[in-house]
Formats: sequence, structure tokens, C-alpha cells
Amino acid sequence: MPNQLPETVKALLERIHDVHGTAVNVREILSAGKSGAFVALVDSLGTHDGIYVLKVDTLPIGWEDEEARHKQALRDGAFSSRVPAIVLSERTDKHYCLLIKIAGQSRIAWRPLVAALKLFRSAYSKLATIAWTPPLFTFGDQLPAATIISNMIGYKLIKSNGGRIEKHISEYIGHEFLARPLFLHNGRQLPNPFVFSNSNLQTAIIRPLLGPVHGDCHC
Repeated sequence: MPNQLPETVKALLERIHDVHGTAVNVREILSAGKSGAFVALVDSLGTHDGIYVLKVDTLPIGWEDEEARHKQALRDGAFSSRVPAIVLSERTDKHYCLLIKIAGQSRIAWRPLVAALKLFRSAYSKLATIAWTPPLFTFGDQLPAATIISNMIGYKLIKSNGGRIEKHISEYIGHEFLARPLFLHNGRQLPNPFVFSNSNLQTAIIRPLLGPVHGDCHC
């Protein structure tokens, strides 16, 4: 497994060993996501013992990084205070690294969901109740609808800043989808959210209802 790791990950694991007195061994690389980040289940020994999730990615330019957003969610008690805790973090000039506790605290608790569709469905039903956190709902500023979407998604729309939405739309849906304002789905004509969020249209001024959401939005 060590030979399969990117050099950036190897360097950060060495830094964790030296600074935090913790040896981190990668057990399983999780490759299903589209964010482009390196995510893996790891076995840690030393100051921090246990099975955790390791995440390594590039630092965004001009936007809050994931560690700052994660800590804000912990402070706010978002998602019914079930956001996994950060065990430790490290960063270089261009990359960050997070070692995070596993949601549910144990692989025994969530691994059966992978093989059992009924359990998977019930888990998502439970997730919906956890994610609904009314005390954290607020009304935002009055802005054009396109501007609100662009502001919320942030750097993920900007290819030069590491955003991958454009790349994944082109690869998984079709390059032409990047420019067409409308599309058909199940016989219904719908607005293209990618084109809409990047447009300068004089859309209606609205006041959005804001709340905590899962941070991944890559395709």
C-alpha cells in the first residue's frame, strides 16, 4: 500500500509521525467520490490510536478550507451534533491533511450498509432527520438567484481554483451541457444549474433560507 500513495500523502504522513507521534498506515483507499481528494481508511498507532478517515487535498484559493468549515459545523452543532471530530490536522503550502473520526465511531456500525439495500435506505432516512437542524436556519441577504447559487458553491465552480464541477459535467454528462441553458429530464424542460450559476442574467431578487448542508458538490 505505501508504494501506491501519492508523494504528497507520504510527506504528510511523515509529518504526522514526527509532529504528532502517530504512525498512520493506510488500509483502504476510498475512490468512489468525485472530489479529487485522497480519502482512505487508516490505522493509527501512537498518540492517537484507532481507525480513522484520512483526507488530503489541495488548499482552496480565496475560500475557507475544509478544516475551517468542519470546525464551524462542530461549533454550531450542525447535523444534530453528529459531525465526526477532527483528530488532528496538518498542512503544507499547497495541501491540507485531516485525520477524522469515523461517523458512528465504528466500521462495525456502518459496514453492513454497503451490502444491505434496506439498511442503506433506512440509514438515509435517519440521515435526513439528523441533517435537518432548524435552530441553524437563517435568512440570507437579498440577492439575484444566480448570485446566491454561485456564492454558496464557491470555488467548486472555478476550474482554475481547483473546482471540478465543470470537468465532471463534461466527462459524465457531456461537454455540450456546459453551455446549454435548458435540458430535458423525464419529459420535463429544466434550467441548467451550471449555466444559470455562471450567468449574468438579471434574475429575480430573492432572500434565501440558509442552513448547514453537506460540503461535497462536485458533479
